[in-house]
Amino acid sequence: MQEKFSIKNFLTKYYIASDDGKKIRKYSDLLTIVELNLKYYKGTDNENLNILCEFLRIKNNKSIHTFCEKHGKSEFGKMLYAKYIKVILDKDIMEEVRKMDFYQEKMQLRYHTVDEANVILEKNAIKMAKKMLLNNEPIDKIMDYTELTEKKILSIKKRLKI
Repeated sequence: MQEKFSIKNFLTKYYIASDDGKKIRKYSDLLTIVELNLKYYKGTDNENLNILCEFLRIKNNKSIHTFCEKHGKSEFGKMLYAKYIKVILDKDIMEEVRKMDFYQEKMQLRYHTVDEANVILEKNAIKMAKKMLLNNEPIDKIMDYTELTEKKILSIKKRLKI
């Protein structure tokens, strides 16, 4: 189920629903997902939503500094800024984010054509297959995780001389 708000698809709200065969029951108290489309963002009457949208647009040190100057005195802005600083100062968290192949892959896909994206996806699948082969994982499991063919995986295995 989907409920749309104004401002040209700026905000879309999704609810988890259960179908027991008789009727669909909405569980909005269980889980609601709100998608913000910043491309259409122009501002709302809700100050915290405006602050959140500006926070989500932060791209560099200058923009975080500007955000802090503008919203650092509000409770919500102060909370977002404090959580952001806590995360970026935690070396363990930042190292984990840096290592996330999937995260990096998704970031790269934004700037490539479909063909280029497929090449990147295959390179990442091959990289994962190599790691799994070195850990003696079964071929069928590697096929399932990487979506590579058996022939491709056996070719990789041969090149690794395993």
